[in-house]
Amino acid sequence: MPRFTVRVQLQGAALDEYAPLREAMQKDGFTKTIFSKKKQTTYRLPQAEYAYEDKSITASDVLKKVKQIVTSTGRDYAILVTESKTRAWYGLAVAEDETDE
Repeated sequence: MPRFTVRVQLQGAALDEYAPLREAMQKDGFTKTIFSKKKQTTYRLPQAEYAYEDKSITASDVLKKVKQIVTSTGRDYAILVTESKTRAWYGLAVAEDETDE
């Protein structure tokens, strides 16, 4: 199943202004966590990064989906969508519970 990492930058926005975007992204299936099968542990993604999985979608489709969500913020924005076969990371915090999403 294709996995995507999505980075969204709201131009000129303070950190607290990302909350409505985060809620909208999560409502549409994007998560703020990734799971390590090897360690059986869930980790939090950095600020303004999201994970998304869908068996029948392309990176371009994900971009269109995110653009529709982000447009509702009324801010200028930048989006980067990366499809990943594997992921490697260091220093991500462990997600303590479902509220970490």
